[in-house]
Amino acid sequence: MKKLLFFFIALLFTISSCRDDIVVKNTPVNVFLAFWKTMNEGYIYFEEKKINWDSIYSVYYPRALSAKDDDELFGIMSEIIPQFKDRHLSLSKNTTKGVGYLPDSNYYYLIPYMKQYGFNTLPKHQDQYFVTYQHATKNYAYVSYSSFSFVQDMSLVVSCLDSLNFHDGLILDIRNNSGGYLNNMLEILSLFYSDEQIVLYKVSKKSSKKNDFNTPIPYKYKGRNIVPHTVPIILLTGSKTYSAGNFFAYILNDLPNCITVGKPTGGGGSPVKYEYLPNGWVLGYPYIKSYTIKGENMEFGLNPDVYVNYNFWKDTTDTHFRKALSILDSINSIKK
Repeated sequence: MKKLLFFFIALLFTISSCRDDIVVKNTPVNVFLAFWKTMNEGYIYFEEKKINWDSIYSVYYPRALSAKDDDELFGIMSEIIPQFKDRHLSLSKNTTKGVGYLPDSNYYYLIPYMKQYGFNTLPKHQDQYFVTYQHATKNYAYVSYSSFSFVQDMSLVVSCLDSLNFHDGLILDIRNNSGGYLNNMLEILSLFYSDEQIVLYKVSKKSSKKNDFNTPIPYKYKGRNIVPHTVPIILLTGSKTYSAGNFFAYILNDLPNCITVGKPTGGGGSPVKYEYLPNGWVLGYPYIKSYTIKGENMEFGLNPDVYVNYNFWKDTTDTHFRKALSILDSINSIKK
């Protein structure tokens, strides 16, 4: 009887060890299984991206099973991840090699054109990410904010805005803003409204089951009321406007005094969670859905109120910016 009991306990221990081995032992197939399990339990956009996750398992598991080393497995991963068309989904093999989805997106260069549009040659303030210009004869100001990846000195931002005269219009350029930290974005956003208000809704996973989500939770943030609601805001957007930049565009666009001009934003509606796979690779994936106060899913790009195409290689002037000035002149009944 004792021998039978010992055998039964030993058998249970063996089964448990085998199961642990699936996600712990560093073999190509186990790394693949750990990747698939992590995504299955944590990734949030299977439905939105129209991804048949079970089919991906059926196709790629046999190849992972026969993979001889990490290089072969990385080749397999390099086929899977781009199928999601999700710039927040990535796999890093080391500090120099990774795989993700990087669609083409243009940078925008405005500074050489400022003088011909009537703005001062020298800006009121300029650093790597934050630039402000004052129009020479009109009550217009231009502000470029190209990243939320660092903590900006808010006293400096407020001081710069206080020094500008934008009573009749503010052109806010985030075409080069590819994201950063959500809190940094919210700090800048707070300049444009007063009191505490709901800025977005968050939806998290309810369980490890695929496509099982909690009810939306409102996210509130207190405004600073630096830019009055009576000021017309023209928000310039482009395909490079992504992640926190995309959040900013969606939320600011909900304000009644904001008009978006340019091309659709690049999307990106979730923060990113990072987890290690058994071989040390780092998997990053979106894990919280975000919706506007109108119920729009921020994962997809925001369509501007006024669509203006722009080709950096062909256009000799900035068509987005000229359109923004034209709209402000129309609002303020200024004739050319």
